[in-house]
Amino acid sequence: MIKDIIESLTDDSLSLVGPLLKVKVLASRIKNRELLNWVSKELNGYNIKDEDLPTYRIAKASAIGDLRQGWNESIGVTLPIMIFGDKFAKALIQMRLYQGVKALEEIASGKFGDTMAKSYGADFCAFLTSQAAENGQNIIVANARTVCQISEVVQSLSSIRNHLLDLLLKLEDEFPSLEEEITSNEIDKSQVNQVIYKVMNTFNTSGDGNIINTGDKNTINAEVTVYKGEVDQLKSELRKINVPEEDIEEIEAIVLSEEPNLEEKTLGPKAIGWTQKMLGKAMNKTWDIATGVAAGLLTQALNGFYGI
Repeated sequence: MIKDIIESLTDDSLSLVGPLLKVKVLASRIKNRELLNWVSKELNGYNIKDEDLPTYRIAKASAIGDLRQGWNESIGVTLPIMIFGDKFAKALIQMRLYQGVKALEEIASGKFGDTMAKSYGADFCAFLTSQAAENGQNIIVANARTVCQISEVVQSLSSIRNHLLDLLLKLEDEFPSLEEEITSNEIDKSQVNQVIYKVMNTFNTSGDGNIINTGDKNTINAEVTVYKGEVDQLKSELRKINVPEEDIEEIEAIVLSEEPNLEEKTLGPKAIGWTQKMLGKAMNKTWDIATGVAAGLLTQALNGFYGI
C-alpha cells in the first residue's frame, strides 16, 4: 500500500483524494487518531470555526475595493490596509482555504477563473470606514473584497502532497516491513506512531519561503525587494517609488529605533503612523503614486526590512 501511495503522490497530475483515502485506511489500522483526524479534514474540509487551520491553507491575497474621499473616487484599487488597524489589515490580505482537497483541485484547475474572491457586506465596509477615521484617514470604503490568485491554491495542494510524501517516505525508511507487520499484527504501533507524530509536527512550521516568514531573510518578489535589517536597501527601494527624501530620513530613524511586534508580526506604532501619513499623501496627491499601490509597496518594504 505505502509504495503505491508514494508512486501516486510523485505524479502531480493525479488527484490527492486517492492517496489521502489510502492513508486514512493506514491511520485507522495503526490506531493513530491524529493522522486520521488530519486526513479526514483534508478530505472533507475544515470547519470555519477551526482555530487550527494549517498555515499552508492560509493563502496570500490582495484587498481590493472602491474608495471615496471628498469628490475623488477610486474604483477597484488595492485598499490601503494599514489604515484599518493591524488586526483587520492582516485579515484582509489572507484567504483561508477551508475546502476539502477535491474542491481545491477544482478551483486550481482554472475552470472557475484565475482568481477566487471573498466579498464583504455594507456593514463591514462601514466598519472599515470607521476604523480608517479612528486612524486619521477621512475616506469612505464603498466596497471591499479579498482576492486570491489560484496559484496560491495550487501551492496549498502542493504542500499537502509534500507533507504526505514526507510522511510515507519516512515510514518506508523506518519500517520497510510495515504492511506485513500490520497484516500479521506484529507491528509495534507505539514506535510507528511516534515517527508519525514527529513528522506531523513539521507540517505547520514557518520559515523562509512559507506563507508566514520567520526566517533570516524576507525577499519580496513584487515591485520592491528588501532584506531583513538592510537600511540602505530599504532607502533605495523607497527612492525607486518616489518617496520624498525627508520622509525616507524619517522612516530610517524610526526603523533604527523601534522594534516591530514580532509576536503579532506587525509594525510598531511609529512605523504605522509613518505609513498612514504616506497614504494620506498618496490620497491628496502630494506623493505621486496610486493609493492602493502605495499601501502594498510600503507594507512590503517595511515587512521585508523587519523580516515579518
